[in-house]
Amino acid sequence: MNHAITLELQFFLISILWGAILLLAYDVLRIIRRLIKHGTIILAIEDFIFWVIASIFIFAMIYDQNNGIIRGFSVMGVTIGMVLYHYILSSFLVNTITKIIQILLSPFIMAINTVKRFFHFVFLKGKKIVNFLARRLKKLKNSFKIRFNTRRQAVAAKKRKKAEQKALEKKKKDELVLAKRKAKADQKEREKQSRNHNAKNSKATGQKSGKNAADDRNNLPVTKNASEPSLISTKRRKAELSLKPTADRQANQSHKSAEMNRTIQNQKSDKDARAKQNVDPKAKQNMDTRAKQNVDARVK
Repeated sequence: MNHAITLELQFFLISILWGAILLLAYDVLRIIRRLIKHGTIILAIEDFIFWVIASIFIFAMIYDQNNGIIRGFSVMGVTIGMVLYHYILSSFLVNTITKIIQILLSPFIMAINTVKRFFHFVFLKGKKIVNFLARRLKKLKNSFKIRFNTRRQAVAAKKRKKAEQKALEKKKKDELVLAKRKAKADQKEREKQSRNHNAKNSKATGQKSGKNAADDRNNLPVTKNASEPSLISTKRRKAELSLKPTADRQANQSHKSAEMNRTIQNQKSDKDARAKQNVDPKAKQNMDTRAKQNVDARVK
């Protein structure tokens, strides 16, 4: 047989072998997937990585065996090897190897499951305990908040009461101060009125005494002798002198009594002033006649 044909036949058989090896490697992934569950995204990623690596190995084999020249029969050999392996050995190997591995890993799996159950039980119990404690803490927190709010409200109410009491006391003090000021102002006005009234009374008494003295002078009898006018003039002078100090004394006494009455009895002084203003005219005439008689007696 020609040497070139033998080389091509050898290359064809090697490509069939490489197809079987590729599916054997893929069956290893299948076994791992049966033992450990994978998601669709992870499966897609694993398949992509596997076929990239497989293409690199096939290209290396072609480069080594045929100087990197891709031949149709080599691709056909790879596909024949993959098909033969898939229909002859693939399912048998995958099932038997997975069962053997499951039997070998069954005690470890049981131990892992028991540990998982134990931790799951502990986790559930711990979760219940934590939830119970959280509920209790929440209740305590709410009760503490309620107590704190009640105390704060009580303190605020006390502060309000104190503020209201202080405001009332201040208001009462202000009212008392205003009342005292009003009383002082009223007292001063009364004192002024009493002073004015007493001054008017003193002036009126002085004027009356002067008028009475003038009337007494005019009512004196006329003498016939020449010596009588001198005696009458001297008597008149004495009467005037005697009347002046009496009027001054009366004014001073009235002024002193007014001052005393001002400080002690303002109301009584007002009543006396009103009573003096409301004296009957007959009583005034009697007082005038009595004063005239007293002046006449002194003159005589």
